[in-house]
Amino acid sequence: MKLILTTISIALLAIFIFAVAEAGIIYVPSQYPGIQQGINASSPGDTVLVDIGYYCENITISNNPLTLAGMFIMTGDTAAISNTIIDGLDITTTITIQPYDHFPVEVIGFTIINGFGTGNWPYGHGGGIHTGDSVLVNIDHCYIHDNLTVGAGNRGAGIYINSSYSRISNCVFYDNEARFGPAIAVGYGTRETVIDSCVIYDNICTDTSSDYMSAISITNSYDITVSHCLIHHNNGTGVRNWGSYVTNIVNCTISGNGGYGINNTYYNADIYVQNSIVGYNTLMAMFNNYQHSAVASCEYSDMVRATGMPWFGEGCIDSDPMFADTLARDYYLLAGSPCMDTGDPESPLDPDSTLADMGAIYHDHMTNVETAPELPGDLALLRIYPNPFNAATTIEYVLTETAEVEISIYNLLGQRIETLYTGKSPAGNQSLIWNADEYPSGVYFTRLRAGDKIHSRKIIFLK
Repeated sequence: MKLILTTISIALLAIFIFAVAEAGIIYVPSQYPGIQQGINASSPGDTVLVDIGYYCENITISNNPLTLAGMFIMTGDTAAISNTIIDGLDITTTITIQPYDHFPVEVIGFTIINGFGTGNWPYGHGGGIHTGDSVLVNIDHCYIHDNLTVGAGNRGAGIYINSSYSRISNCVFYDNEARFGPAIAVGYGTRETVIDSCVIYDNICTDTSSDYMSAISITNSYDITVSHCLIHHNNGTGVRNWGSYVTNIVNCTISGNGGYGINNTYYNADIYVQNSIVGYNTLMAMFNNYQHSAVASCEYSDMVRATGMPWFGEGCIDSDPMFADTLARDYYLLAGSPCMDTGDPESPLDPDSTLADMGAIYHDHMTNVETAPELPGDLALLRIYPNPFNAATTIEYVLTETAEVEISIYNLLGQRIETLYTGKSPAGNQSLIWNADEYPSGVYFTRLRAGDKIHSRKIIFLK
């Protein structure tokens, strides 16, 4: 149940290491004003290093193996992720990574928003990021939200990945919308790709069938691993495995979703669950379609209300995992949880040298605290209403603490056309009104800066 590097992937890694030795750094915006301009000027193995800022672009990476990174890669400060924003302006996919002779591409440390993926199955594109085959992709420490896909069989509003031997890690997905797989869709023929340490919540499936609705959709692929992920409060199933061989769910917490926890369906589908907590979803913890000869196995996991199911195997329990506060979406384990130290005894030990816990959030017995994937800052715009609007609209936002605030309006070119407020704003809910009579109809963006955090939302003005 672990990712095994093949001979070819090891060879490609060696080629990449050699290329990096000859690589340089291209700075955006100090050397090139736009990210695409920096990419176009790159050579094999270069790093395109993007400073904190707001970039309205639709980017294509196709000419070189390269690393596209925000300042997070230099500082390790997650505030840099929130403040390095690539906005696709609802025009097309925000970042498209096209096939390039099995060379690696990395995308690290960005907020990726307002991607618009179009096309009918099987030629649809993802919204935030779309990757083709024949490229090795590492997407790490990105916040991916408010992306959309449309078209028959559309999927992958956050990421649509067709790339084998690739990795999505330490990312946060929310408010993405697609027919299915609104957070992540793994495409046809993908092999040995890993989704690790991600937080996936509030993503929206537009399909109404419980057999299709799923935050993560894995289709006709082989040896895909979803590990250490917290998947909650999506309106469909947590993970759907459709006709894919050897799908592994390891140390995940899947709870509070509007469908099954896991749906394993269609011919030749097989799925293996280990060290996970799956419970309190609208439908059963895991559905396995035996009519399609699907195979499911579960070991050393807390599968709530699943005792007696054929896949309920060795080491499984059916108990309240004792989450701290599900209403507050707090999935830490309380003291005395039956999920502590009860994972597979042959699994690697937790970092505190105790037996593996079940679920995505490891409890450190040395400090008596849990560790979970980092979330973006709590600052958020709550609502813009009405939207679309034809004269004036209300912008309502929330602050977790008193902060210096600037609220501005930007056009599609990324130009600031109006500042609505600048000054100190108290904690709590606040609101103001934007009257747009002097501007033409079109798409605009509200940008809220409070302290070192930035959040944006699209507004549609119709006269």
